[in-house]
Amino acid sequence: FAFVNNSIADVLINDARVNRDSNGGLTSGVIESGASDFDNFNNYELVVCGVESDGAPNPFNAPSPGTWDELDNGTCGDLADCQLGIWGRFTDNPDSEEITCSWANSSSVFLAGSYRYSNVDGINPIIDMACTELEGSDLVLRSVSSEPGAQLVTVQIIEVPGNMGTETVLSGPTFAGFAASEVVGGEEVLAILSNSTLDVDGVGFPGLVTPVSDNAARLCVLSLRMATRSVPTMSEWGLISFAAFAGIAGFWFLRRRQATA
Repeated sequence: FAFVNNSIADVLINDARVNRDSNGGLTSGVIESGASDFDNFNNYELVVCGVESDGAPNPFNAPSPGTWDELDNGTCGDLADCQLGIWGRFTDNPDSEEITCSWANSSSVFLAGSYRYSNVDGINPIIDMACTELEGSDLVLRSVSSEPGAQLVTVQIIEVPGNMGTETVLSGPTFAGFAASEVVGGEEVLAILSNSTLDVDGVGFPGLVTPVSDNAARLCVLSLRMATRSVPTMSEWGLISFAAFAGIAGFWFLRRRQATA
């Protein structure tokens, strides 16, 4: 006569970080993973790295330290000089760590950001994910499904006209974002833009079709699933209380028998 109810909690943001570098000749860069007070449940980290590299496509190596699940590792359409990598993992470390992204061909610019979440499903953290694909003369991003209480994350890397390097980051429990840009030469900058938003109603992302322009770009969207925890129902609490009472009564009965023996 005992049943179990499932309790779910919104995916919340504990921290967000950003970093950039333009020293030239780069083959690696670091980003802090973010910290947590660790009273939270099922901590999950996302790391995003972007580079500008001439020549052949230059996919990233796996970040270090730790073991990471690769979520994206690709170029901006058919333009190999714009690279984006996204990885995720669970952690039991409450402190922020320096995570290193690395790649083969040297880059003049490195951009990175990270999010740290709590209440993420420990078995299937990703509900859905999609990145832009080149289809003829269009960049196409299919729709991305979600669930109520999930986090909907968008990440974009793009080369645009400009000549100033900047970085910003903001963080709250239900919304966070980061942006960084660095000059790649002349009047162009490489920029990485991201936001993570609580998807209260689970509406997801509707999809996108945009004509290919002179600006190299790649956009990814993913949704993070809420964790589910078992909570005793009223019937279970009754059974637990009865068991505790029966144990106490039995102990009392044995003590009485010992006293009268």
